[in-house]
Amino acid sequence: MSNIIYKIVPSQESVKNTELEGYINQFENEIYKPAFPDENEREDIKDILSRLKRTKDEPQSFIVLALEGNTVMGGLVADWYNKCKSLEIIYIALRREYCGHKEKYGKKLYYSSLAIIKDAINKQNEQVKYVYAEVEDPFKDIKSNGFTDPIIRLRFFASLGAKRIPIEYVQPPLKESGEYARNLFLISIPISKSDKEEMKILPRDLGDFLSDFYEGLRENSMNDLATFEYEKSKIMNEIKMATDYNGNIILDNILEESIFTISNTSVAAHYTVKSISEENALVKHNKDFCRFFYSYESDLLNYRNQISEERPLYSHHLKTVRNVCLQMPSCYKYTSEGLEYFRICKRREVKVDISLNIAYNTLSGKYLLSVVIKPYEDEKDKDHFTELDIIRLVTGFGSRQEKCRYLNYDCKNRSSSSSDLWMEGLKIRSDSDFFVPMAQWLSAELGGGISFICQGTGVSELDLGSITCTCTNNDTDKKREKLFAEFSSFKDGILSKDKKATETKWNKVLCGIILGIFDYKRMNAAEIHDTFRSAVTFDSSYGILCRGHLTKIYFSTDKGDDQDEDILISPYFLVPSTVLAFNEELLKGLLNRINDDIKNEEIFANDNSHKKDKTFYKRSKNLQKEYKEISADLDKKYLRDIFQYDSEQKIYKCGSSWRGHDSMLSDINTKLHSIADTRDYYMKEYNSGFDMDQNMLLLCLAFMQIITAVLTNCNVFIMIGSFFVVLVACWCIGRYRINKNRKP
Repeated sequence: MSNIIYKIVPSQESVKNTELEGYINQFENEIYKPAFPDENEREDIKDILSRLKRTKDEPQSFIVLALEGNTVMGGLVADWYNKCKSLEIIYIALRREYCGHKEKYGKKLYYSSLAIIKDAINKQNEQVKYVYAEVEDPFKDIKSNGFTDPIIRLRFFASLGAKRIPIEYVQPPLKESGEYARNLFLISIPISKSDKEEMKILPRDLGDFLSDFYEGLRENSMNDLATFEYEKSKIMNEIKMATDYNGNIILDNILEESIFTISNTSVAAHYTVKSISEENALVKHNKDFCRFFYSYESDLLNYRNQISEERPLYSHHLKTVRNVCLQMPSCYKYTSEGLEYFRICKRREVKVDISLNIAYNTLSGKYLLSVVIKPYEDEKDKDHFTELDIIRLVTGFGSRQEKCRYLNYDCKNRSSSSSDLWMEGLKIRSDSDFFVPMAQWLSAELGGGISFICQGTGVSELDLGSITCTCTNNDTDKKREKLFAEFSSFKDGILSKDKKATETKWNKVLCGIILGIFDYKRMNAAEIHDTFRSAVTFDSSYGILCRGHLTKIYFSTDKGDDQDEDILISPYFLVPSTVLAFNEELLKGLLNRINDDIKNEEIFANDNSHKKDKTFYKRSKNLQKEYKEISADLDKKYLRDIFQYDSEQKIYKCGSSWRGHDSMLSDINTKLHSIADTRDYYMKEYNSGFDMDQNMLLLCLAFMQIITAVLTNCNVFIMIGSFFVVLVACWCIGRYRINKNRKP
């Protein structure tokens, strides 16, 4: 494919040329149809050919074929909308053997075709203002991917500088009785290679293009114009939503862009252990001391809790697995300020060390697994995390703010899996060189017989001295330099009252890591100060709590002042975070339990058929049992005041407040009072019924005496009948008065 001729197919009048017809048939059958097998996304080639000769109706179509000898190697199809001066690349395809080639034939085809089409448009005294295209959304259900996979297509367009227009795009039917395509992105491509400025589109220009585009396909929806008009108005509203305060639509990058590299950093996530089989070796640890954690916990816990028989917490280092290949997701999407954003991960694999640690709570009998991930490093080789790598990990356990979803796409097997948590989304290379899900890998490493679930809490640790950043935008000559020379330069920057000094790229990135958000570039000085307001300040480090995430920021010239080589993260932060995680799991369980109790009592209160004295007694006893058990769990299983140093106490107190433990405790106590009131009410009502029964018995005896005296000479059956009539009447009146006074 060294001598390629890019030839534009002329107008409809010249298509009848025999040689040209052969090229078009070859392109249609050998390239076009196999590359776009879904008929809802592929126009009939005859319809495209009919638009080659420009008429009053838009659009005008262009076809450019790449020829090597008599063989068509690829082709590009585009539609020109003269009114809005917009060109839409509707199809671009190569022969299968040339897809993904190192010679980048796809790029050559695109740029050569674009130059030819622009030249043809210029000859009509017109000029292209925008270039648009459509590409599949990997998160949507894709019936067929053709030659290339959606991730590869997206990477190709990203290499052209394309950016996604942040709207929920819907393509009208391409043929009569066709379906609306709802699995596509609308993207915009720079006019030229050198156009590297921030891409913006005026809402009016985008609206004009989509209006012309929809009108061009109106005839395919004549049988259901109501749906057509609805979809058209809906996409116009999407344009309004995507418009910023400056009146522009800022386009969204397809490929993620990182600035910083951090070599000495760790990320840990907590997993609630649901069950452990008795055969599992983890059970044997329980109250045994771990040589890795023993000195740390003896130092951290107050004197009362250092006595071995009464210690509330035992942490154990299980193993450290070195030089493991961690697979990042193929892509991810997140929601920010009502708009959905999409990113393709720049790199898929990172070499890491993974430390597995488990803690046992003697008060509750529960286990908690902590998985620590750190970039691999030895004397000869090392890897690193970017700021986006860390945020991807943190979003799995510290934030649900942006509703992140991750996609692992297997191009070879054409399979994909989507998840919210990084435990499910990320994969580890196993001994057989195949990637397996994190949960499966952890289970195998822990010896089986254990089930766990990601709790949604964790810790991250950043060494400021290991951060480097790109200091030039020149792609051919990227230079990296140290970001911080000392801790004070970081500290002064985040405490600065100067807006420009505060709104630095790193401060925004750090807020993204702490908050677990990808949309950190929009952070302003006020938001940055608010984020750092939760800091627990030490002499040479910062501890920042946000939601379920605890971040330690420090400066060190070595691997860390208190970072254990096997645990891979500071135990002085991991242990307090573990205590908070235990408490959070306990409170969530108790709150769910007490909410279920209250809901059941509300159902009972509204069900008149169950209002019986015996039911009141039984429910009162059950609520008394629940009240005692929940109160006992709060008193005995909730970890309180177990640290002796001020720094860990600060982390505990701030974490309890910021994670909502204090409000959860208050909520539980309030609902416990409600349960106690309901219990007392049930017992009171039961006693009321019991007292009434006693009164009825006494009344019965009194009436027997009166009736016997008055009706001495009457028939015995009349006496007994009169007695029962009066008795039933009194009973009904008594029951009526009791039920009337009972609250609903």
